[in-house]
Amino acid sequence: MGKTVIFIIIACVLIVVWSACVMAARADEKLREIMDDKKEPEEKEEDMTKQRTCKRCGMPTGATYYKININAECDRAGVTTEQFSYNLSKTLTQANSPEDVYCRSCVDKIENYMKMDIGKIMNESVIRTRPPVEKPPKKEK
Repeated sequence: MGKTVIFIIIACVLIVVWSACVMAARADEKLREIMDDKKEPEEKEEDMTKQRTCKRCGMPTGATYYKININAECDRAGVTTEQFSYNLSKTLTQANSPEDVYCRSCVDKIENYMKMDIGKIMNESVIRTRPPVEKPPKKEK
């Protein structure tokens, strides 16, 4: 009975060592596959180019995309509390929200709108919250 127990223990140890060697060989093989990077050149290009769509018009932006960021600045030496809190809130909002990107034509339109005179903006149909009031037709007597 003593020889049987010793034989079972030796067999179990050999099986454990053999399975550990097999697992190590498989891990080594997987590591080599990753390091060799067996992807085709076309697949590499697709991975590098992420398709982004413009937030304003919904069209693809292409390789070049634009972001609009407004940050607070300060004339004083150091940072004011208002500037710090505004910039921190903008940073945290951008980190937790999806990326807002724009195409070149939409960026041009947004920049032109931002440069407009306030009087012209009030006359633009883009800014109106309600349609213009139409005068009722005059009644003929």
